[in-house]
This record gives sequence, structure tokens and C-alpha cells, in this order.
Amino acid sequence: MATRPRDRIRGLLGTAPLTDGEALVLTPGRQVHTFGMRRPIDVVFCSREWVVLHVVRSMRPRRMSRFLWSAIFVVELPAGGAAMVETGDRLALEETA
Repeated sequence: MATRPRDRIRGLLGTAPLTDGEALVLTPGRQVHTFGMRRPIDVVFCSREWVVLHVVRSMRPRRMSRFLWSAIFVVELPAGGAAMVETGDRLALEETA
């Protein structure tokens, strides 16, 4: 989970690719970019109650998402990781060590 400004700005830059079931949660988060990234990602924007507000599938490198005022959490996943996620769904996250 990225809660500090510098961690949110860095996001997944310079990290190993996420594996199935892994994600990075940015909070607060209302917009993301993929400048400097080498691989596409899925992006899920959620409310305070973890209700899905918007999903971006396979966001390619060098792109910027739309700005969502009502989003509190942004979940970044490997491309295809949000294949079953739809607007209106409620997410349940499981923290791992």
C-alpha cells in the first residue's frame, strides 16, 4: 500500500512485474500515469467503501488516466488482473506478508 506522496508518485516504476493475485493500492488516489513503465496494467478506482467507480483495462505505457474526484483508492494490477471487475462491484482486499 502506497500512502506517502513519494510512494504514490513512484507507484510500480522500477519494480518487478506483479504476479497473479498481487496489486499495489494507492491512497489517496484519483489519477494515475504509466510514464516510464514498460508493461500495461489494469487500474481500478474505488470509493471509501471499496465500491468500484471506474476500471481501466490494459493501460499502456506513457498514458494518463482520467481524474476521478470521488475515488479514494486506486488499485494497480497486472494486465488482465481486473478481468472480472466491473463498475459497482465491492472489493475485498487480503493483505499478504
